[in-house]
Amino acid sequence: MGGNTKKQLLSLKQQIWIKSSLLKRIHDKTNPVETHSKSNRSFLISSAKSLASGNSAAMVKGDWGWNLGTVVQEAIGETGAVVLISAGCAWHASKDYAGKKIELIDNLIEANDIVADNVPQASDFVDGKEPIPPDDLITLTHLHEPALLSCLRKRYDVDRIYTSTGPILLAINPFKKNKTLYSEETMNKYWEFGSAGSMSELPPHVFAIADDSYRAMKRSLEERSSLSSSPDQSILVSGESGAGKTVTTKFVMQYLATLSKKMALDGSDKVGVEQQVLQSNPILESFGNARTVRNDNSSRFGKFIEIQFTTSGNLMGASIEVYLLEKVRLISQAKGERNYHIFYEILSGASPEEREKFFLEDSGVHDFRMTSLSGTYDRRDGVKDYESYNDLHNAMNDLKFSEDLIHNILATTCGLLHASNVTFLKVTDDKSKLDEGNPSLAPVLKLLGVTQEALENALCTFAIQAGKEKHIRSLPKVKAENSLLGLIKATYGAMFTSIVSNVNDAIKVQEDFGPSSSKIKLRRRSSLALGKAAIIGVLDIFGFESFKKNSFEQLCINYCNEALQQQFNKYVFKLEQEEYEREGIEWSFIPFPDNQDVLDIIDKKGMGILPILDDQVK
Repeated sequence: MGGNTKKQLLSLKQQIWIKSSLLKRIHDKTNPVETHSKSNRSFLISSAKSLASGNSAAMVKGDWGWNLGTVVQEAIGETGAVVLISAGCAWHASKDYAGKKIELIDNLIEANDIVADNVPQASDFVDGKEPIPPDDLITLTHLHEPALLSCLRKRYDVDRIYTSTGPILLAINPFKKNKTLYSEETMNKYWEFGSAGSMSELPPHVFAIADDSYRAMKRSLEERSSLSSSPDQSILVSGESGAGKTVTTKFVMQYLATLSKKMALDGSDKVGVEQQVLQSNPILESFGNARTVRNDNSSRFGKFIEIQFTTSGNLMGASIEVYLLEKVRLISQAKGERNYHIFYEILSGASPEEREKFFLEDSGVHDFRMTSLSGTYDRRDGVKDYESYNDLHNAMNDLKFSEDLIHNILATTCGLLHASNVTFLKVTDDKSKLDEGNPSLAPVLKLLGVTQEALENALCTFAIQAGKEKHIRSLPKVKAENSLLGLIKATYGAMFTSIVSNVNDAIKVQEDFGPSSSKIKLRRRSSLALGKAAIIGVLDIFGFESFKKNSFEQLCINYCNEALQQQFNKYVFKLEQEEYEREGIEWSFIPFPDNQDVLDIIDKKGMGILPILDDQVK
């Protein structure tokens, strides 16, 4: 009963949260004939369809699982307490129960079916208005699922998108721009309060998380007595697709880079390693982000960013590690989704000289299979592709990409666009060849730097090694087409890896110990020589998703998320338990959702999907 006795919870005028499942059981008990009615059968069918598409049955009828109610009559003898279900807000209760009086049947009530609501005191009201829920959820009298979600909803309704719960920051994507929330003035405020050690006086914010990490690193660097104690910090950005992880990661990097400039010994660092680190974002977003059903700028890869600092707190460099690029998107996109941004950006923003050089001429997004499969061509967030293309060029120049490198990257990108239009001719049932009459073939050969003979051998034949002998066999038309799709995915994946490598070369710590007049390099060399540099790692977890059709690639992505989420849960709960023990607080273990069974299905030795696949392909 959520920490209260049933009698306390069901006392007169008590405000409570009631599970929808309990109300459903009461409804079925008191209306047995209606339980199997046609309308209920229709609801079950629609619920099953919704579940099959990845939605909960509750969502079908706008029910999130809990209903707010007030006890209007206490239990008397055999008669249970009567509750009036709230009709004040759409999210307070399911429309099936809103505004109704329901008698709670005692023998149908299970553990945690009813929990107390956090009712503000009369003194908390200002001008008759209900107070905004607290910044930190652990200060709530009653902390449970409906209390947490209702508090987040109330704060969200007044544009308080950030809420703390102990050391964790909860963020809800507002799906709108809020310039003041991330302005330089706001950033300076968190910097000043962080310097004074009074960050608790400010509302929760992603800047506060970044500031805490930075100052914890600084304290550790100043206090550590030996090199064995690590000052390194880490920030984990987790959430499902569309939650705002990519933007949050950018704000963390922006804040840390700004802190570094403020901590610099002089103001002459205009070459700006800080700016170079930030300029890695437009490049990675162009080649690694795409519009999905949920999000117009969704990262389709995971990344770990290691931001490196000197002992004095100056940013000295960074490195980026990426994993699980979603290559299947290159050849297939669901309705309402796009391929990677770069293809639309170059078709929208390329100069006349580039169009001639890359054989684009008057071509647009409708002219290539790669960009027209889903019938979705634009972005809903107001970002213009030609503007992003200009930002990409500026970023590559800031990171000192050579003209040849930029040309090769864009030539390969356009080569893959043309490759998606390449076709094959059937020679026999078991033999095919490239369609020489296809106008896309010549641009592919030129831009990718291959001969027609080499490309045809790669796509239309395969080799069998038998001892010392090598036999070449032809491929039928369908398999040759599949080979082309494989080539597109492999080439783009290799190009993305190369781009990340070049980004890292530009932003990494300089390890040149030779003479240099650069004060930045001198500081980097000094830090490296002393061996006292520290890092703040930012892990941007790839958002979990479930599509109507999921590839093996998506399984790997979701598996990675499940493993990282389990690590996060265990780490956080372990921290909380240690905190309770330090403070001498009596507590009992609170169970939390454990996804070990999901991980076992995928990776358990001898029984999991991946080990079985490993055995089969050996």
